[in-house]
Amino acid sequence: MDDVSTQTEDLTTLMQGMGDAAQAAARQLGLASTDQKNTALRAMAAALRANEADILAANEKDLANGRDAGLAGSMLDRLALDKGRIDGIAAGIEAIAD
Repeated sequence: MDDVSTQTEDLTTLMQGMGDAAQAAARQLGLASTDQKNTALRAMAAALRANEADILAANEKDLANGRDAGLAGSMLDRLALDKGRIDGIAAGIEAIAD
């Protein structure tokens, strides 16, 4: 089997696994109480803020890869994160919980 076929199979297996996990999570989420969901949302927002430095470092790598791949500036801008954007995402998650 050539490298492309192997990579395609690996990607297919990965995507199937992610889909299966999402379905299982959706079932669990459907059974969760409002308080449990709100607690999870607040934990997500806190985790975003607590891991800001790691998120920004990973985002910079993603942006560098995007530049190397020739992504348009407008697309790179949409992908770019900064402290303000992370805070906005976290605040939006908290607003859902509220």
